Amino acid sequence: MLVAERHEKITALVNEKGSIRVSELSQIFKVTEETIRRDLEKLENEGKLQRSHGGAVSIKEQDIEAPYFEREIRNVKEKMVVAEEAIKFVSTNDRIILDASTTAWYMAKRLPDLPLTVLTNSMKVAMKLANREKYLSLQ
Repeated sequence: MLVAERHEKITALVNEKGSIRVSELSQIFKVTEETIRRDLEKLENEGKLQRSHGGAVSIKEQDIEAPYFEREIRNVKEKMVVAEEAIKFVSTNDRIILDASTTAWYMAKRLPDLPLTVLTNSMKVAMKLANREKYLSLQ
């Protein structure tokens, strides 16, 4: 295996697993731990990973969730469709749970004013439903 090919595979493994140990890479590629350490040093200098004691960690950005205000305006039509469909299953005096998702907020905006118990962990959902006259309780 060529050195460049090994470097590519090391980078892919680190990004896939998030982190990996020198000893594990040494076994996978059947080279000495010293060779792996040199590889990791080179890859770190190229900005492809970050060395850590005994191994390497990925510098690839984790899938960080976008802020609420950004998610609120993404895929609005689809969220409205989901909210409208979910509302069809809500009846008078039901007990429902609405989480802190933006889709749940769209559902809260569209819920008809009828007696319900709504359990939520979302301040936005709670604020949207707080002024309804017929709600039994908001928890």
